[in-house]
Amino acid sequence: MISYSIFRKKLKKRKKIVSFIIIVQLLSACLSVVIPYINGKFIDSLVIYKDAIIIVRYAFLIGTIGLVSSVLSYIYVLKKVKLKNNISFEINLEGIHQIQKMPLDYTFDPMYMTHRINIDSTSIVSFFIDQVITAAINAIGLLLLLIILFSINRLVFLLVIVFSMIFIALYLLMKKPLFDANVCYKEQQNIFFGKLSEQLILHQEVATHGIINSFSNLIKNSYNAFFQSVYRWCKTNTTFETIDRIIEIAFQVAVVIIGGLQVIRGNITVGEYAVINIYFASIISLIKSYINMGKEYQEVKACAVRMDEIFALKPDQCGLDIIESINRIQVENLSVRNLFSANNAFEKDLFYVIIGQNGAGKTSLIKGIMGLIESDKGNVLFNNKNIKSINLEKARNNKFSVMIQNESAPQMDVGEYLCFMLSMESKEEIEAIIKDRELSNLFLSDHFNLLYLWKKNILSLSEGEKQMVFFLRTVLKEASVYIFDEPTASLSGDLIPE
Repeated sequence: MISYSIFRKKLKKRKKIVSFIIIVQLLSACLSVVIPYINGKFIDSLVIYKDAIIIVRYAFLIGTIGLVSSVLSYIYVLKKVKLKNNISFEINLEGIHQIQKMPLDYTFDPMYMTHRINIDSTSIVSFFIDQVITAAINAIGLLLLLIILFSINRLVFLLVIVFSMIFIALYLLMKKPLFDANVCYKEQQNIFFGKLSEQLILHQEVATHGIINSFSNLIKNSYNAFFQSVYRWCKTNTTFETIDRIIEIAFQVAVVIIGGLQVIRGNITVGEYAVINIYFASIISLIKSYINMGKEYQEVKACAVRMDEIFALKPDQCGLDIIESINRIQVENLSVRNLFSANNAFEKDLFYVIIGQNGAGKTSLIKGIMGLIESDKGNVLFNNKNIKSINLEKARNNKFSVMIQNESAPQMDVGEYLCFMLSMESKEEIEAIIKDRELSNLFLSDHFNLLYLWKKNILSLSEGEKQMVFFLRTVLKEASVYIFDEPTASLSGDLIPE
């Protein structure tokens, strides 16, 4: 799977921290085997020798092991948290970048998509770091436990093998229902939270049209579908866990009976019986950890399938060639969304106006020229070079300065936004460029003064003020091509001097 391959690459870049985690887990597995054995020997020593010095020696040994284990555990937890979160973030970001590279005619619900990517990437990383790496180390501990148990009492060892087979049979029986239930649950969960967020995103529209109650019915319908998936998922998981618990109880009863009889018959000592009980609990815990890992794998497999759907999306066309400047744009028989068939040439340092009725395709033509949406037919050439061979992401970043319709902005102050978008450092730098280009009458006037809005959140501005900020950003950027798509649409007369 693509998502597994990406995870492995991220893991290989962090060999040192992964090696440390594996070593600590290996030591922990060994200690979990050694400490119960020491305790059993201690009990037998007390019964036989009844010497206070033995108590001191065993206490010192156990205390030292416990202290070292605690320090290593502290470092281990911090290292693992760092590893998990950093890799989760990077995979999350790759998923978002994949969506961002899609043509603009690819539609999706942003809330649904971000929630889906975050949940799925986190689940994949957590599973492999918490479960798979641990499982590989625990296999060594399980093997040591079984060897020691075999040396103490073969009958109890045989009992462990039989019940292990029963646990494995349970997982094989339930793995497909668990996978199907998880796929359905995760998909409906993302859809529901997307609809839930929509209730607040459209706050203004809902309040304006007075449709709170009727709009709530939409979320209720989504909740009903979500609840059915939750109920199915819960029922399947609970069935698995209940059967698992019944098998474990039967296992415990069998070990108590057989172990007790072995003590009575003198086949094992009381200390050995104590060790058997501790090892039995450890073996049960390890076996169940593998069964639970199998159950969780069905959840993670569902996440991986959904992440692979995103990584398999065909991204926006993007070549490798870097262009130094754009001197000529040629459109050859270009058709976008079947709205038009355009043949035009645009030369550097000239002004062009595209006019037409609403819906004629003016904005679509701009997007087609920039390669933002796929064309039905035809070609676009920059300097006689087909845009399919050009790195359009870099071209848009360095050679185009565009003001689009209905533009949005992130949660930033006006000054922070302009400095970020223009790669500038300060208000003074921007103010100096405005004055140098003789734009003060537009952006530093009584009608509109950028300096008064510098610390305001850009989303709190009026539509006209936001439009002026976007206009300023577009004209200040150094570019080969400047595009303004209805730049005065939201401007009122009081923002522009006569």
